[in-house]
Amino acid sequence: MRLAGLPSLSAVDIGLRTLSLGLNPQYQNRDYAKRISELALANGIVAPADGEHSDLLHNQVLRLFQELGHKWVWIGDEFCTERKLYWVEDLLTESVQTIRGHCNVFSPDQSLLWTVHWESHFSLICSSRENLDRVNVAGRLEGFLCTPGTEMYWSVHGM
Repeated sequence: MRLAGLPSLSAVDIGLRTLSLGLNPQYQNRDYAKRISELALANGIVAPADGEHSDLLHNQVLRLFQELGHKWVWIGDEFCTERKLYWVEDLLTESVQTIRGHCNVFSPDQSLLWTVHWESHFSLICSSRENLDRVNVAGRLEGFLCTPGTEMYWSVHGM
C-alpha cells in the first residue's frame, strides 16, 4: 500500500481487482491498478492470484489453528463436496500444494475457517471474536476485523 502510494487497503483491493477484471466498470480504478502494476514490474513482484490462499500465509494461519487447540484440519474443495482430513503438523512441513485453488480449511469442530472469495485477493479467517482475540489475529495479520455489516465487496462500499 505504502510503496504503491495507495491511500488504504480498500485501494489495494480495488487496484488488484481492477487488474484481474473482478469488478464492474463503475467500481474499477485504473490509476490504482497502474500503480500496482508499475510497483510489481519495477521490483520483480508477482501479483497475487485471485481466489487463492496466499502461499505466504500458509504456515502463519496453520499455526493459528494449532494455538487454538486444533491438531487436525479439514481441507475441502470450493463447495466442500469433497474434503480430506490433515494433521496440521504435516501441512506445516510439506509443500503448500495441499492448500490450493478455491479450497476451504476448517477445524473439525467448525469453530475456525480459512477461506477465500473466488474473485478477490484476500482471505477470510472466520471464528468467534473471542478466538480471534485470544490468538491476536489483528496484531499478526494485515487486514481488519469484520462487523455484521461488512460485505464481500467491502472495498467499494467503504469499511
